[in-house]
Amino acid sequence: MSFETIFYEEDGPIGRITLNRPDDGNMFTHVMCHEVRDCINAIRRETRTRVVVITGAAVNEVLSLSS
Repeated sequence: MSFETIFYEEDGPIGRITLNRPDDGNMFTHVMCHEVRDCINAIRRETRTRVVVITGAAVNEVLSLSS
């Protein structure tokens, strides 16, 4: 499966969906929402994957607290 805003990989019965928009804080877009839905639907059609982990690509943001 090939997507624009997510990565999908399998490790045995574990599937991992990685949200891949780190420059934008991995915020959801319509494209990402449709890709996650399509990926999950494809996973449901096969029998290898028993669990899916959804994670985000590393975000390089600094939290600044000021008083």
